[in-house]
Amino acid sequence: MSGLVQGALYPAVRPKDINAFVLPVPPLEQQKRIVAEIEKQFSRLDEAVANLKRVKANLKRYKAAVLKAAVEGKLTEEWRAAQGRANVAGGQEPGATKSHPDVEPASKLLDRILAERRAKWEEAELAKMEAKGEVPKNDKWKAKYKEPAEPETTNLPALPEGWVWATWDQISNWVTYGFTRPMPHVEAGMPIVTAKHVV
Repeated sequence: MSGLVQGALYPAVRPKDINAFVLPVPPLEQQKRIVAEIEKQFSRLDEAVANLKRVKANLKRYKAAVLKAAVEGKLTEEWRAAQGRANVAGGQEPGATKSHPDVEPASKLLDRILAERRAKWEEAELAKMEAKGEVPKNDKWKAKYKEPAEPETTNLPALPEGWVWATWDQISNWVTYGFTRPMPHVEAGMPIVTAKHVV
C-alpha cells in the first residue's frame, strides 16, 4: 500500500487503489475460532490480574502479621525458651532458668545511646562557644541540656526479658517532619521510616 501513496504536500492513496487492494480474509469458521481463542486469552489475562491482586493483598496482610508477631515476641518464643529468656507476658518459658549471657539487655544499650547523645550535645555546645571565642568557667552550661522524654509505659504490653521501651527522642538526635523530594516507591531495597510513621 505504501507504494501507492502519491502527492508531495498531502500524501494520499486514491480510492480506486484502495478498492483494488486485496485483503485476505479467513473463512467465517476460522474467524470464529480466532475470536474464541483471543477471548480465551483475555479471560486468562483477567484471571492472572485478579490472582496478582489477591497475592498483593495477602502479602500486605502477611507482612502486618509478621510484624505484629515480631513485636509481641512470638517469633523468638522457641529461641527464648531454649536460652532461658522470659516471654512477652513477663513470665518464664517452661524450663527456663537463666538469661543468655551473650545478649546485652536493651536497657544497657539505651544507657549508652543516652550517654553518647549527651556527649555529642556537649561537644556541639563547646564548639559554638569556641567559635564565639568563649571559654566556659564552670560546668553550669551543662544544665541547659534537655533530657529526652521517657516513654509512658502504663498502658503498653510487657516486653520480653532484655527489651526496653524507648521514645524516638531517646534514640535519635533530631526528629522533624519536613518536606523532601518525593522518591520512587520500589518493591526491594532498604525501607525508610519518616516522622509520620512514628506513633
